[in-house]
Amino acid sequence: MTFDAPKTRLFLDAIRFGISSVTAAAEAAGVTRAIHYKRLKADPQYAAAFHAAWEEGHERRADLLEELAYQHVLEGVAKPVVYKGELSRVWNQKLQKYEDKPLTILEWDHTLLWNLLKAAKPDRYRDRSEVSGPNGGPVEATLKVVFVDAAAHAERSRVSGKDPVPV
Repeated sequence: MTFDAPKTRLFLDAIRFGISSVTAAAEAAGVTRAIHYKRLKADPQYAAAFHAAWEEGHERRADLLEELAYQHVLEGVAKPVVYKGELSRVWNQKLQKYEDKPLTILEWDHTLLWNLLKAAKPDRYRDRSEVSGPNGGPVEATLKVVFVDAAAHAERSRVSGKDPVPV
């Protein structure tokens, strides 16, 4: 099996246009993973072309994932309804029978929404934690240190008949 120019172009295009797996790109080009990795080590020009294609593909995949995330937040995701372990079906009122399609409900991912908001407007939606005193000033604290004579404390407890109470 050779890794000629047309197969190289197919392989690199597969990586560049969104296939995130070397195995899948190799299958699409009609070559093996082993040939790719062997050529990657032996041919610096090919290695540079592969890494450039990988970076471009990574950006495309990231954009696609981002677009899908926005779509899920805006449109929701249809989830099948399961009742007593069985997939519920859509009831057709007109025909008075169940259709051969599952009953679904739309759900929205609030965590995804929140993360997209934090990414889009970090100044407004970032996680904040601030502790301050009056009018935004510093927090003032007072530490009181008490020294106790442990022997005298134990004696007072013994004489009074009460359990020693920590001070």
